Amino acid sequence: MEHVRLPDGQIICNWPIVDARNYCNIVVCNEAGEILVRDGYRHGARRSSWQMVAGHLENAADDPFHFSEQLLRTVGYTSSDWEYLGGFVVDGDQHVSVAHFFLALSAEALPRDAAERPEEAGENWRWVSLADLQTALFDGRISLLNDAANLLFAFQALERRKRQGAIDRLLKSQENH
Repeated sequence: MEHVRLPDGQIICNWPIVDARNYCNIVVCNEAGEILVRDGYRHGARRSSWQMVAGHLENAADDPFHFSEQLLRTVGYTSSDWEYLGGFVVDGDQHVSVAHFFLALSAEALPRDAAERPEEAGENWRWVSLADLQTALFDGRISLLNDAANLLFAFQALERRKRQGAIDRLLKSQENH
């Protein structure tokens, strides 16, 4: 419980704060433009659904960038093209935790002996097209808010990169004339 002083000076005694671990969620994209998903059960959702690469930081002070790179290695992939899509407080009233969202592009499989995989990590991971994921957002195959939110952030980032690439090509062609 916390004592909270609001911007207008009002004090609220014994405000409940929920303290859970911060986490990272990664949309992993390969050169073919596919996204890595796992079909797995999550008890909070009470069912199986498609999930992105995700994990909890042990301590709030842990570096989410370093943690995300290590997390990707645990499923057997690496990427040299990362974009941080933002960190967001999960609950505006009780805080809960901070969700850190990432996009990892041009993911490549690690050599089998270099992957830092727990025994179960390789199970149920597969590559899915962007079109299938866009449909999955609305047909129930994605049931976790953190996965849905990060996919939407990633779709926006991919679209922005696509537009920027088109603008860069246009400017380059104008320079050549």
